[in-house]
Order: sequence, then structure tokens, then C-alpha cells
Amino acid sequence: MKNTLLFSFLLLIFALSFSSCQEDDTLPSSWWNGTWQIDQEIVFPQTKNINLKSYQGTIQISTKAKRNIIISGSLFGLNSSFSIEATVVSTNATIDSNIGGYRIKGSAIIEDKDNITFSITITSENQDVKSYTLKAIRVK
Repeated sequence: MKNTLLFSFLLLIFALSFSSCQEDDTLPSSWWNGTWQIDQEIVFPQTKNINLKSYQGTIQISTKAKRNIIISGSLFGLNSSFSIEATVVSTNATIDSNIGGYRIKGSAIIEDKDNITFSITITSENQDVKSYTLKAIRVK
């Protein structure tokens, strides 16, 4: 009788542990992962005759900080060795990075699995500022 009662109690605890598990919907959406392209001109403050278009780069969910994404610098026309880390809650990202002599600050919203809107401000070492609203589309 005691064994049956103990077994029933353990079975109940085991069952409740599964029912209380919920997916954390504040973690970055898997939609962030992939190769993205921006087809708008980005002119960094203090650069001359460098008006590149059609930037392509990757975005990946960070393996070190599960609430962050890593944006390849090449997505914004920077050296591909630069990485921009952003804090994410589901489909919204907050960007605040110092890279390559620039500060990139702003936000990103992943609208669906194939579209991201970035609203960023780029500030140079000399405090020259440019602001952009950029659309990125998934390449793969």
C-alpha cells in the first residue's frame, strides 16, 4: 500500500513537471537565422565616394548569449570581419555596437520570415551622424 501511494505520488510529480514546461516566446525567433540583403544606399559619415548598394550578410542567433543575434558587418556595408551584436526579444532587436570607428545604434523588427526593417543611426568618431530606415530581404 505504501509503495503504491509513493509510486502514485512520484508519477503525479513527473506528470506535472511536463505540463508546466512552456516555450519561452521571448527568445529570438528562428526567423532571424539566414543570409539577408539590403538594396539601399548606405553612406557612412565622413566617407567620400563610397556609396555602395546591395549589401549582403548573415544574421545568426548567438551561441554564447541565447537572447542575442550576431549581424555580419557586411550587411551594413562594413568589413565582413565585423560583427554587430543585438539584444532580441522574439522578433524585435535592439542594436548598440561600436565597430570600425563607428557607433551603430537602433532597432530591427523581423516582420515575417523574409523581411526585416532596420532603423539605425550611424555616428562617426567625430560625431557626424547619419540615420537610415533599411529593408532587408532573405536571400537564403
